[in-house]
Amino acid sequence: MIWDDPWIAAATSPGGACLPPVRPQLPTDCEFSCVRAEEFSDDELAAWADFVRTGWSATALRDVRLRGTHIALLKEGGRQRATCVLRRQEGGFWLLE
Repeated sequence: MIWDDPWIAAATSPGGACLPPVRPQLPTDCEFSCVRAEEFSDDELAAWADFVRTGWSATALRDVRLRGTHIALLKEGGRQRATCVLRRQEGGFWLLE
């Protein structure tokens, strides 16, 4: 369960933890990445937009909607399976979208 993960324990302890979290141990056909939205190529961002079913263009996503965010992405067998957006807030906090 996600709440049993050692990173969750570190993040909820006094002093917290840094983002992005350490990479989890995954099966060989799974890949986890957490990168800044600005680092995605247009093709990668278009594939992500299709996966989350947004109508925003890659340019609008990069320059407006996802500016300054990190995108966490889990791929299995080369196919996107899960994602979320992490947005830094004032005071050092992060918002999970």
